[in-house]
Amino acid sequence: MDRALEIDVTTQLLDLMASPSMAVGDEMTELPVAVYTDPDRFAREQQHLFAGLPLLAGLSGELPAPGDWKLFEPPGTSLLLVRGDDGVVRGFRNACRHRGAPVVEEPSGSNRSFTCPYHSWTYNRSGELVGVPQAETFPGLCRETRGLAAVSVTERAGTLWVLPTSQGEPFDLDTHLGPFDAELRRWNLGDLHYFDRRVHRIAANWKLAVDTFTEGYHIPNLHQNTINMFAANGLLLANSFGRHHRQAVAMRCLTDSTEGPTETWTGFDDGGIGFVYLIFPNTILLFFGDHAELFQVFPDGIDRSVTVQSLYSYDPIETEDQRIILETALDFFHEIVAMQDYRMAAGVQRLIASGANETYLLGQCEAITQSLHRDWAAATG
Repeated sequence: MDRALEIDVTTQLLDLMASPSMAVGDEMTELPVAVYTDPDRFAREQQHLFAGLPLLAGLSGELPAPGDWKLFEPPGTSLLLVRGDDGVVRGFRNACRHRGAPVVEEPSGSNRSFTCPYHSWTYNRSGELVGVPQAETFPGLCRETRGLAAVSVTERAGTLWVLPTSQGEPFDLDTHLGPFDAELRRWNLGDLHYFDRRVHRIAANWKLAVDTFTEGYHIPNLHQNTINMFAANGLLLANSFGRHHRQAVAMRCLTDSTEGPTETWTGFDDGGIGFVYLIFPNTILLFFGDHAELFQVFPDGIDRSVTVQSLYSYDPIETEDQRIILETALDFFHEIVAMQDYRMAAGVQRLIASGANETYLLGQCEAITQSLHRDWAAATG
């Protein structure tokens, strides 16, 4: 990781551990419970957040070689991302141009071409229509205009971004990222190797799912027998980069990695710091030691959501021992999120209908939660 960032964050976390405080902001605010249930609000979120903004579709390590592909499925659509023979990642709507069937149905793979399972219309890695069975029954068919419908993709510094409503034209990623662009580049994301993914499906509004990643206040309580066995009671630093945010979470072992001079500190490599990024509007990127995890949260109805959890390794994945270690790490955090964080999110959603609360209270320890809700509201009008 970026050495200057590691030293700066380590110094601040050591000070925080010496004088503990959960506060990461100055305000307390009330949040109407209707943000999780209002159908008009939900419709605006679909339009302005999940259709109108660039979304982080994954990391470059998912598509390392020509022919590698993945599905990216924000609300209401299915998009096929493919690395072409020229090394460029392109995006297409995953709908055959004959009768609209999905061209691929698995989450990822590697292909020389793509054949629709319905009638075997075939497309190459550039989305061009190259095969039509019984082509003579389609007189006058213009293959050049029947390629897969394009959607815009930008690959930058190891990340893949998609604008779901686009048609292949360039989009403004610079404005969306702002100062966060430089922060992402600290992590050499292009060096990460994709391992595997898990999927969470929960009965909770998508914002409740994201909320669980936005503060450390719950760690000593909800995670007392899991994460808090390693974490320093939820103590963290919070920094904002426009609408994107960083949390640096202190682990109990941080002091063991900082006993010598500053230049010898190895807090991050030794597991003394965890970094959690909130990437607007719906993504969480977590760094811990030798791996990273990506959480992409999508609505699946007003009171349901889907989270795709993916794990990446900085080291090439070459041995069975490595795979066992990475699978253990992925399953460990998947179970914590599913059985603890998302269990609470679903419980909150279920009890909204009881009428017990008209508002929820967000304290100084939940400043990033406050910021995200303000930005979601501002972006949706």
